[in-house]
Formats: sequence, C-alpha cells, structure tokens
Amino acid sequence: MSRRTIAWLLIFAAALFSAAPSIASARALPAVSRASIPAFPGGMNGVLKVGSRGPAVTAVQAGLLRRGYKIPNLVSGYFGVTTGAAVRLFKIQHRSPYWQDTPMVGPRTYAALTGWKPPASTPAPRTTPTPAPKPVAEPVVHCSAHGLTCKTTATRGLYCPIIGAEFGDGWGAGRGHQGVDLLIGVGHKIHAVESGVIVKQGFQGNGALVITQKATSGAVYYYGHNSRNLVVTGQHVVAGQVIAISGETGTVGAPHLHFERRPGVPGDQWYHASPANPVPFTKAICL
Repeated sequence: MSRRTIAWLLIFAAALFSAAPSIASARALPAVSRASIPAFPGGMNGVLKVGSRGPAVTAVQAGLLRRGYKIPNLVSGYFGVTTGAAVRLFKIQHRSPYWQDTPMVGPRTYAALTGWKPPASTPAPRTTPTPAPKPVAEPVVHCSAHGLTCKTTATRGLYCPIIGAEFGDGWGAGRGHQGVDLLIGVGHKIHAVESGVIVKQGFQGNGALVITQKATSGAVYYYGHNSRNLVVTGQHVVAGQVIAISGETGTVGAPHLHFERRPGVPGDQWYHASPANPVPFTKAICL
C-alpha cells in the first residue's frame, strides 16, 4: 500500500471519528484517578442541579460521557437542561433509590458517576434505629422569650414543628444548607406541620434519621437528625401529630432538628418540589 493511500485512509477515519462528537468525547476522556475527583460540594447534604457550575459538574458530565450518555452542546462545568436529562435517564436505568426520576445529583449519584468516595469519617447507613430516650415534657416557653419557638396552637392550620428551640443555621449557611436548624436537646417531640402522608422515613447516607412528608397543600416537609421516628412510610398524619423525637443522628455538631419546607402542587409527585428558604415560614408559625 502506497503512502498516499495510507494518508487518505487516515483522513477518512478522522472524518468518521469527528462525525460522532458524543462518542468521540466518551472515548477521548482519560481514566480518572480517585485523587483527582473533586469533592462533592456540600458533602452528604449537597445537591447539583440545573444552573450549578464548577469542577464537580465537569466530573458528572465526564462520568455520563464514559457511560455513553450523549450530552449535546456540552458546556464544560455548567449543569444545563441536557445534562439534567442525561442524569435523570441514568438514575431511572440504574433504579436509583435516592431522588429517582429527577435531574438532580446528590452524593450517591455523584459517587456512582464519578467514583468519588465520601470522607472516611462519614457514618455508614444503619438499618435499625438506636434506642432513644423517652420524650420529655413539652417545655413551657412564653412568646416573650425572643428567639425561641413557642407557639403550641395552630397558625392558619399550621403547627410549629418543635417547641422550645433556638434558631441556628438558616438558608445557605455557607454550605448549600437547604433548611433551618432548630437547636434543642435530645428527646423533644417533633410535630407534623400540617396534615398529609409520610412519603419516606429512615436513615439517609450520612447516618441521619429523617422523615419526609407530603402535605395536603402540596408542600413537602423534611425533619432530620431524629433520635426516633414514630411513623412509617405511607402513614397519614394530622397537623400537630407527634411524628418523631429530636436527636443528633448523623453528622451534627449539636442536637437539633433540621427542618425544610419545599413548596409544591397537591397533585404533583413529592420529589418534584424544590427547597425554599423556610426561615420566614418557620418564624411565622413558631414565634
């Protein structure tokens, strides 16, 4: 075979290779060492979604390309709508138990796509709850005590999730905090804010015992770091019902209730609701 023929064959092969950018990108990506994988932003409580940017997003996109998921118009390091669609397809096909059928990337999905390993100090999920102390009596708190949750009666049909707590870290808090921390000791009663159904309960990846409730209004409530849950998945609860006991399970600096409110639509799936700043809402029903 002449040199001229070999040169034409090389040019033809290069043209074919460039005609499939997504496949070419997947093959061109080098193997990634674990040491080079960016840490997941926000640790075990973080999330990547449409609009996120940075090296962790780039790592997610590279992981998708390696697995053959095509991302048209890929912008490296930007989590766009097409990246979200590929993430959603990946989770559905792999039967992801966490945030299934959504375009969000949590720590579990990030680990599956990139090979990232959580810090060694992160507790492994537990299958059985640890014994919890008996609930203590509701503290007597007067609303004149500024800064402590104190309303034991309903406000427009909504109940304060815990009585006698001090407001701690709020929305953002420098690490993508998606709720408000209500600082209180172990053993206090946690109440359902409004009537609804328990859609998920149990230990999550960081060892925290949590409850997720879909309310009749469409809002989704999240109660975390509990020492004991008193409800089961699928159970209907009424506003003000005691559903858990406060604790310090998971990675925490002090006992508290991590509380989130995610506005939603009554007929929509609970996992479609997005977190919103719960601080003004919590103060309105608790102070």
